[in-house]
Amino acid sequence: MNCGGGAAPSPIGVVVDSYMAQHPGDGSDPRARRSPILHLVGLCARLEHNLDDSKVGVLLQSTAETLRSGDAVALAPRTEPGHITVLDLANCDDADIYTVRARRWAAEVWRTWAHEHSRIRELYRQAWPMDR
Repeated sequence: MNCGGGAAPSPIGVVVDSYMAQHPGDGSDPRARRSPILHLVGLCARLEHNLDDSKVGVLLQSTAETLRSGDAVALAPRTEPGHITVLDLANCDDADIYTVRARRWAAEVWRTWAHEHSRIRELYRQAWPMDR
């Protein structure tokens, strides 16, 4: 994707979290169960708490340790994957527009997992107490 230069922060973290949360796999092994949970925590941090990439990285390391220490229960299936996909970011040659589209996609993916929000928010609170 050629999205040009620009002063806006790189949306790569939100794109990765959105893609991985939108494509959770079948949950057949522990890693496959943990991955979408981890990326949803990333979306929660970015969308609801406005954490930047460096803080989200620390948060996700802590969350990954928590998830590895227990038996992660697979996410309950969604009724639909959302109407925005990575294809909506394709062929974007403006960094600002790309960033806006990436955030919209993230919000759409987050919405599709509404039935898991309380679980994800709790993991966020455990890993990032009192919004450091």
